[in-house]
Amino acid sequence: MIICRKGENREVIYHKKRFEILNTLRNEAIKIIECLDHSGIKGYAHGSVARGDVSNQSDVDIVILNYLSPPLIENSIYIGGFKIYKTVIIQATPQSTPKVYYYLDHRDKTVVSYPLSKLKEKELYFYKFSGIVDLNGLKKGLRVKGVDKRLMLIHPLDYGHYEECILDRSGYVAKILDIPESIVNERIYMLGKREIYGRTGVFLEYTLHPGEDVLEAVRTIASKNRFFRESIYYGWI
Repeated sequence: MIICRKGENREVIYHKKRFEILNTLRNEAIKIIECLDHSGIKGYAHGSVARGDVSNQSDVDIVILNYLSPPLIENSIYIGGFKIYKTVIIQATPQSTPKVYYYLDHRDKTVVSYPLSKLKEKELYFYKFSGIVDLNGLKKGLRVKGVDKRLMLIHPLDYGHYEECILDRSGYVAKILDIPESIVNERIYMLGKREIYGRTGVFLEYTLHPGEDVLEAVRTIASKNRFFRESIYYGWI
């Protein structure tokens, strides 16, 4: 993904097919979040599905913002008729909150994630940076502003969206998205670094073996990795 150029902006008009893709992805997101909601779990869609600037390569990213019992989340997914194809625990950096990712299709395009401890305030802001919407918003057709991987700020329109490059505009973007300017600068740095050096590996990534549950995996990782151990919710171990 190539990041934008300073001053770059354009209006994008969606054709019928793009709206059909958006509706399909949003309906999938609604089904998953409703499954969680029936168990009292608050889920959100974030990224392109929240903003609306989807393509046929877009993922359905569902996030739970607080730590909950893995069996509760998993049972909610199963009861809703979904299958978990793969479970991965990821800690992006030694300072990041570790998260669990459930992949609900064989192409890794539909995912439900949640943290293994309380998210830091700046980690919550990261979701606002990319765009996040709840179940009610999805049902009402609400599309929210947010920044894509090109560092383009997406302003949803009834017929498409308006996009503008955020380079050298961090203060403006912070006001638009109601987040600290430091968060905008950090995301610009990280995504810019990715363009220069390519996608770098995360600090920790552990794929669960067949039959292994999340608690077992957490104990295994915690016994070997000090940073992971210090980051997780200690009531687990």
